[in-house]
Amino acid sequence: MQGIKKDIDLENKIRKVAAGSGGSQDLDSVLGIGDTGINKDIVLSDGGFNEMTLDINSLNRNNAGNFTWSGNGIQLINNTGGSATDLIQLQTNNAGGTNGSILINSRSPGSGILKLKTATNIQVDLPTPPTVGQVLSASNVSGYLKWSGPAVAGTPTSAATAGRAGDIQYDATYIYVCTTSGIAGAAVWQRTSALTPV
Repeated sequence: MQGIKKDIDLENKIRKVAAGSGGSQDLDSVLGIGDTGINKDIVLSDGGFNEMTLDINSLNRNNAGNFTWSGNGIQLINNTGGSATDLIQLQTNNAGGTNGSILINSRSPGSGILKLKTATNIQVDLPTPPTVGQVLSASNVSGYLKWSGPAVAGTPTSAATAGRAGDIQYDATYIYVCTTSGIAGAAVWQRTSALTPV
């Protein structure tokens, strides 16, 4: 096959699978230069359970081991679409239980820096949405983040208002502080004495 060194052993390692055919063929016989056909898969296999499938839309692995992508220089994933729905998405999807975490680690030796750069806005979508003016702050020593910050208008009660310790609300008469985090009925809100005009 053109473009692949002859000393690489491809036997039982790479095969070409036509979608729906249920069979496989040698790459040499079906994959030619300039082949633009769709619904054709390339499967990398160790001859056992472990396989990796590359098709026109995805790269999928069916084993639970680690997968490493490495190289020198800039590693680039480039989305050239012009629509607002065109995006690059990193997602964990475990239909049978708790989703895993996504780790972006820049702790390389030296002065590794994690940079977020955008021409418009950065959106952080937490389970509890923020109110305008709130900022992200640490909610525990593990570094989990929550929305908090400037006080918001409201008249909370411990029976009816969820809250996180440190949340502040106010109305025309009192300032309210959440002293115990929880859902409505479990959170504890306390208020100051009546406000006095100054």
